[in-house]
Amino acid sequence: VYMHISRDTFLEIQPVNAERPAGFNHCGRHVDKANAAVAMFRQRGVTVTDANKSANTNAMLANITDPYMGRIELAELTPDSSHRRAIDSFK
Repeated sequence: VYMHISRDTFLEIQPVNAERPAGFNHCGRHVDKANAAVAMFRQRGVTVTDANKSANTNAMLANITDPYMGRIELAELTPDSSHRRAIDSFK
């Protein structure tokens, strides 16, 4: 479930399961170009996944593994993404 908190702020609530324990799971950050962000972070020695289109939201997503904070999700909000459509319709 995505809760639309303000024009460009969302809270994602996910079910608990064996791979996802209860509690804070990740922080998401908007990036203009996911593939460029992945390349930049890798150049700086950061562990980051390839960017892939989310089947659920149509956003391009990549994940940084941070040993101190956990997972940081990089999200490129494509024009057809759920996030972008919600932001564009916000009044």
